[in-house]
Amino acid sequence: MFLKDKYRRVRGAVIKAADKAVEGGNGPRKNKALKIVKLAFVPLMVCLIAFAVYQGAKHVTVGMNTLRTQEITDTSYVSFELHIFRDEHLIPADTRTLIRYASGDGEKLGVGDVIGDVYSTAGLTSEQLAERQELLNSFISRLETLQENGVGTLADAQNTSAQIDKSYTGLLAAAEAGKMDVLDGYAKDMLINMEKYSVLTGSQSSAGVTKEMLEGSVNALLADATLAHPLEVESGGYFYRNVDGYEGIFNYSSALTMTADEFLTMKEQARAVSGGTEGYFGKMVTSPEWYAAAYVSFADAASFKIGSEYVMQIADSAYSEIRMELVRNVQDDNGVLLVFSSMTVPAEINLNRSISVRTVSDSVSGYRVPESALIKLKDDEGLEYDAVYVLEGNVVECRIVSIIREYNGYCIVKTAEQAKADEELLGENTSPWDRLEQNDKIITSGSGLYEGKIVG
Repeated sequence: MFLKDKYRRVRGAVIKAADKAVEGGNGPRKNKALKIVKLAFVPLMVCLIAFAVYQGAKHVTVGMNTLRTQEITDTSYVSFELHIFRDEHLIPADTRTLIRYASGDGEKLGVGDVIGDVYSTAGLTSEQLAERQELLNSFISRLETLQENGVGTLADAQNTSAQIDKSYTGLLAAAEAGKMDVLDGYAKDMLINMEKYSVLTGSQSSAGVTKEMLEGSVNALLADATLAHPLEVESGGYFYRNVDGYEGIFNYSSALTMTADEFLTMKEQARAVSGGTEGYFGKMVTSPEWYAAAYVSFADAASFKIGSEYVMQIADSAYSEIRMELVRNVQDDNGVLLVFSSMTVPAEINLNRSISVRTVSDSVSGYRVPESALIKLKDDEGLEYDAVYVLEGNVVECRIVSIIREYNGYCIVKTAEQAKADEELLGENTSPWDRLEQNDKIITSGSGLYEGKIVG
C-alpha cells in the first residue's frame, strides 16, 4: 500500500507537470508532452522503490545477539612434582623388637618425651615381625581416630559387625591359649571387616568397636612379647613413624647447594630404593623449616620469582594448601631447578617424599568480551580505539575497551574501575566515546550495525 500510494502521488505529479508544460498549447502538442513525461515516470518510480528499500534497511538488523557485561577472573595454573628435603634423623630399632607407639605422625616432641614402648620378641622371623608391627600400627591408628558414631542398620553392615565380633573373640582366645600362629589371621580379618563396615555406613568408626576392643587387640598382638623399655626422644623435633628409605638421598643440607643435574641424579637414585620401615622406629625432623624442589620447563619457570610466596595446592589432599617461598632458581640447558621453603605443614596434609602440586601462574580479572563483538573506531584526529557496539534501549551505541589478554574466541578487557584507575595515573579518556561498563548489553553479532542506529 505504501508503494502504491507513492506511485499514485508521483504519477499525479508527473501528469500535473505535463499539463503545465503544454498549458495553452494545441491538442497534439499537449499529447506529445504528456507522452514524454509518462516515459520519465518509469525511472522515477525505480528510484522511489530503491529509496524505500534503503529507508527500511536502516531500521533492520539481521541476526543480532546481545550479552550482558559481567566481570570474571581467568586463572591459569602450573602443575609439577615436588620432592621434599627435611632435616631428618633416623631412629634405629632394636633387633627383634616391636613398638607400641604413643606419639603420632607430625607430633612435636621434646627431649625425654616418650615415642612409645619397645617390646622384645622371640620366635618370629623378620617377615613375621614386620607383619606384626604393621598390624599393631593399624590398630593404634584406629585408636587415635576412633569416633563413636553408632552402629549401622543395613543388613550387610550388621553381618559385618558380627564378623568383627567373631574375629575379636578369636583374637583374644588365641592370645590366651598362646596360639600365636593364628593370632595374626584374626587381627587381619578384624581390620578388613572394620574397613568394610566403614565403607558400608560411611562411618569412621566400625560397628560399635570401642576403645577397649582396640586396646584389647593391641594387647593380644603383644601377648608373646616382653616390655623392654620406653623409647625416649634424644633430640627434640617433629616425630614421624614412616621411614621411606630416601632420607640419605634427599639430603637436607644439599637443598641450597645442589645443581639441577645433581637433583635429577637424586631422583634416579630414588627410583632404585624400595623404602620401608624395617630396622627403624621412625625419624625425627629437627628443623621446622623444610625445602621442596622441582625441575620444570623454562615456560613454567617464568611464572616464579625468587623471594615471592606461592600457595601450593596438593592434589593428593583434595587440594589442601601450603604457602611456600621460592628461594632458588637454577637453570641448565634443558630446564630450571626451583627450590621452595616453608616453615609449616598443615595437620591434614601427609607429606610424602614427593607430592603433586599446582599453583597459580597467572590471574586476570576484567570483562569477558567475545572476539566477534570487537570493532575498531577512529576519532577525528585519526586515533584508533578497540571498541564494541552496545544496545542502549533500542539505540546502537559505541563503547571503547582496553584489552588485557586475548584468548581463543574471547578476550578480557579492563573493567570501568580498572580503566578509571589508569586514567587517574595516565590522564582521562579523551575519546568521544564512553567506556564499557558492568551490565552493558554488548552486541556480539549482527549485520548492518552503526552508531545511532535504531533497532526495532
